[in-house]
Amino acid sequence: MGVRNALFTVFLWSTVASAFKISLRYLSPFQLLFYSFLTSAVFFHLAGRGLPRFSRVDQPSAFLGLVLFLYYTVLFWAYRLLPA
Repeated sequence: MGVRNALFTVFLWSTVASAFKISLRYLSPFQLLFYSFLTSAVFFHLAGRGLPRFSRVDQPSAFLGLVLFLYYTVLFWAYRLLPA
């Protein structure tokens, strides 16, 4: 069962760039980030975890979230510029 799950994960991961490129035909990178955040929030809620609550202790995590946001913004702009 572990090998099957691993192969399925590799298959899904290998389609990510194509899915982003197709999505960027219709959405801006910021819209794509918004919808990915919204999808993650829905899955967290459905998993019963709810949305995270932040305190002062979580500032380093918030900074890393900002870094990831900037990374994905640059990545999506690059996908948008690359020929398919």
